Amino acid sequence: MATDVEKIGRANPTVIDDPVVTKEKLALDQVDGALAFLRNEADASIAELDEKKLLRRIDRLIMPMLFGVYVLQYIDKSLINYANVMGLSKDTHMSPADFSYLATFFYVTFAVFQPVHAYLMQKFPTAKYLAVNVVLWGVTLAVHSACHNFGGLIVVRLLLGVFEASSAPCLILITGMWYKRAEQPLRVAIWYLGVGGGTIVGALASFGFQFYHADTFKSWQIMFLVFGIITVAWGIVVFLVLPDSPMASHFTHEEKVLAIERLRENMTGIENKTFKKPQFIETVMDPRTLLIAVIIIAGNVPTGACGTYSSTLIKGFGYTSKESALLNIPSGAISMIAVLSASWYAGRFNNRGYGIVALLLPGVLGGGLMAFLPKSDKAGKLAGIYLTQIFGPNLSMMYSWAAANYAGHTKKITINAIILFAYGASNIIGPLTFTGYTAPEYIPAKVAIMACLSLAIVTALILRFWYAWENKRRDRLAAAEGYVHVPDTEFMDLTDRQNLEFRRPPKLTIPKANPEYLALNWDSSGGGAFAVIPTNEKGRLPERIPLFRGHTAVVLDTDWWVFLWRVPDDFTLHLDIPADEVQDIAPVGKLSGHPKKVGHVLFNPAAENVLASAAGDFTVKIWDIESGSSKLSLKVGEVIQSLSWSANGSLLVTTSRDKKLRIWDTRQEKPVHEGPGHAGAKNSRAVWMGEHDRIATTGFSRMSDRQLALWDVRNAQEPIDGFQMLDSISGVCMPFWDEGTQCLFLAGRGDGNIRYYEYEHDKFEYLSEYKSSDPQRGVAFIPKRGVNLHENEVARAYKTVNDNYIEPISFIVPRRAETFQEDIYPPTVGLKPAMSSKEWLDGAEGLPPKISMESLYEGTGIKEVASDEAKPAKKAPEPVKAAEPKKAAPEPTPEPVPTTIRSPPPSMKEQGATMMGAADKFKDTEPTEGGDDESDFEEVQKPVERTTATKPVISEEKKAQSPTPAASKVWEDVEDLEPAPKHKMTETEMPDEQTVEAGEASNVAEASPASDSIEREIKNMKALIAQQSRQLSSLTKTVTELVAEVKALKGS
Repeated sequence: MATDVEKIGRANPTVIDDPVVTKEKLALDQVDGALAFLRNEADASIAELDEKKLLRRIDRLIMPMLFGVYVLQYIDKSLINYANVMGLSKDTHMSPADFSYLATFFYVTFAVFQPVHAYLMQKFPTAKYLAVNVVLWGVTLAVHSACHNFGGLIVVRLLLGVFEASSAPCLILITGMWYKRAEQPLRVAIWYLGVGGGTIVGALASFGFQFYHADTFKSWQIMFLVFGIITVAWGIVVFLVLPDSPMASHFTHEEKVLAIERLRENMTGIENKTFKKPQFIETVMDPRTLLIAVIIIAGNVPTGACGTYSSTLIKGFGYTSKESALLNIPSGAISMIAVLSASWYAGRFNNRGYGIVALLLPGVLGGGLMAFLPKSDKAGKLAGIYLTQIFGPNLSMMYSWAAANYAGHTKKITINAIILFAYGASNIIGPLTFTGYTAPEYIPAKVAIMACLSLAIVTALILRFWYAWENKRRDRLAAAEGYVHVPDTEFMDLTDRQNLEFRRPPKLTIPKANPEYLALNWDSSGGGAFAVIPTNEKGRLPERIPLFRGHTAVVLDTDWWVFLWRVPDDFTLHLDIPADEVQDIAPVGKLSGHPKKVGHVLFNPAAENVLASAAGDFTVKIWDIESGSSKLSLKVGEVIQSLSWSANGSLLVTTSRDKKLRIWDTRQEKPVHEGPGHAGAKNSRAVWMGEHDRIATTGFSRMSDRQLALWDVRNAQEPIDGFQMLDSISGVCMPFWDEGTQCLFLAGRGDGNIRYYEYEHDKFEYLSEYKSSDPQRGVAFIPKRGVNLHENEVARAYKTVNDNYIEPISFIVPRRAETFQEDIYPPTVGLKPAMSSKEWLDGAEGLPPKISMESLYEGTGIKEVASDEAKPAKKAPEPVKAAEPKKAAPEPTPEPVPTTIRSPPPSMKEQGATMMGAADKFKDTEPTEGGDDESDFEEVQKPVERTTATKPVISEEKKAQSPTPAASKVWEDVEDLEPAPKHKMTETEMPDEQTVEAGEASNVAEASPASDSIEREIKNMKALIAQQSRQLSSLTKTVTELVAEVKALKGS
């Protein structure tokens, strides 16, 4: 497996960078048929197509065909059960053992021919192959009516097993061709309802035909003949109507492309007609295959027994033949309810393993009732029969489980063949447990039912935990450095072991943070809940903590502003009370209006008590919390993937599954812009960039590369400078905007890294990246007012790693923190809104008041900043106006009395410096051991204990940075008088020529007195050094003469 992972995880760059070479190297018979279709013909635009409408059309075409096939398949093989109580054994002179052989021999050929069908399905069109087999088994069923002895019945039962063996694998394969992984459990359940439907129809037919009495042509013979003709007719309909694949359907060209593209996320492909021996061997040698076979055999031995002997068992309880037929009807209804319930659970919670266990447990109880209740308790024993019908649909769940976890066309048909072979084997074993000498109680058979189901439950739990472990292992590999996504792996006919990206998406844990608390959704029993964790509490959480409850299902999103849940004063998780006495917290209010689940909530940043919520009804509702009512509704028409408010709360941006970017005038309930966004099939995200009229989005390209884009709100038809490619990782990228540093942070879901970009001149300039091997499920940044000003922390994030660990990450600027750093801490949004909800609904606009970060630094209390003191909102770059012509000098006038005018502090752009320059401006210049670091942030490794924040640090050493305007402060720290390096501006950074001239003149005027003083000091120092040099030379000469005289005296 390591070799396979290496092929995909660290693919040759040529495969990625040169699609033409890729197209030539990969033979079309080696890739999936869908990829060949997309390469050759898929040049149509699908942006305007409605996926929901297409899905409904697919359902109307595919599901009736599949349901009809399966209901007839179940009726036709089960008619032998009803015929037995109608006199089959008597008319053909069969013993009870002979009848048991009839049931067994059907499943012998059913199991043996599974590999044959698997091979032939790879060679012939799937739908046509299915239709031919339906017609053939219809003919075989009709021939049952001509049999008058055991020998003739054995032959037709063997042939019936051969042809019916093709039905289930064909239906599984067709379902995977048309439906997403999340859609498959319900669709498999729909056609598997044929088991319950067939039971009901067969029982009613048997009851009706029993009123026919004739000596030459018995009632059971007419029943076989009628159902044989019906089956032949339906096979012809399937041949004419059911398409072999999306590529071969009668849909429009655009619909074919969409039907294929929507299945990329399955990672299983659609079809490939080349039999690949390595995939076959991989399936047979896979330990999971053995576990699946054990579950199938152990879970369906009772099904084989009860399916064949249900009428016989009921009649043995003391009922008549006609009563036995009618009492089979509830079994069919129970089976249908069980199928629908199990499929709903699998689709709702994406957890098939526990669903299978839930189906098997009632069967254990049913077997016990049949085995150990006294014979006189007919009602109890009948209830046991009905309980055993609940575990029957476990086979449909196994179909779905295998389809979701096996990839590669040959591997899929092989596992389907193994499943059906195991099912056939279980139905061979099941009837054999009903031996003649144990009749009519059959106690050993009923005990065997309990034992087999218990074994199946244990094995299903083992397989479920194996899959969970494998998903976590692949998450770690995908997050490892050097992993590369290869385009179109979804349609390269790779197996689940070869494709590292074939894994379940990590469970979403979506945190939201404010300076005091962290809120995140929480897995718990008893309904949906979320937890509130104080940010000052570190270490291991208590075993039982107070949870905030009120939802009936899992919590999907939270937001801080005004609380519908109110956090108690001095809230803590460490309570000095027993764990069983911890009380949960109830909501103080409830908002009702969405008919489907709510996926996103977001408070308006400017208006008090105004909330936006996005739900599965494809709308965004705007709520007035004070009145508890929905005042406005935005009809998006698709699944909403993200939403973000403008700074003044008047506009809202949304991204959705139809790949469109919409900007809404919320109070007008209509979009001011609606156009194409990222073209990829996976989720996109949008964030409004504070007070700018710009929006940043992340998403995917058609080739599944992650992208970043910048949009002008006033002209959002296409992104500024196009889409910027980030990487080829498969996880959704979450954007976060920081107004103070003018930085965009990108955190990828499923990988462990957070990269950051500086916004300057309508571009995102890459700064650096925080790297971690721990994949993140969610990330939340706290508001600026909550950062640690005394450590020069400019941002702090909380990263959820798994169910047991939340990691704080700090981003700091390495300066001396003895004084407040005004340039990196401009005034920030405080706690007061700009307006009430009523004023906002009446059309008011405005930015919320800002607070001074210096007041937080000094600890003197929160101080609001007046409008003339606040940092002006940054607007999009606009052309600089030409200088006004100089006017003639006015006549001299009396000089006015000087007055002091406070001007706003210069922004980083006005200083001619970026954030990188600001980091250098007040840097410590003490000698360091390390060399220069060319990145703007340096990475600090996480401590082993991981109890404090990891701190990526803005680098102290920068090359070619601009000199700071505050020169005096720099000189105080510098010991050697080397001038600071001068910042070299590129052409794109050059300001207007007249502005440069004026700026230079001003600098010269301010700097010349200091320059003259320095030159005079240097000249004085040079003169003093020259004088001292002359004195040293004279003293050296004198010493030399004295030494010579001493030597002369010693010689004499």
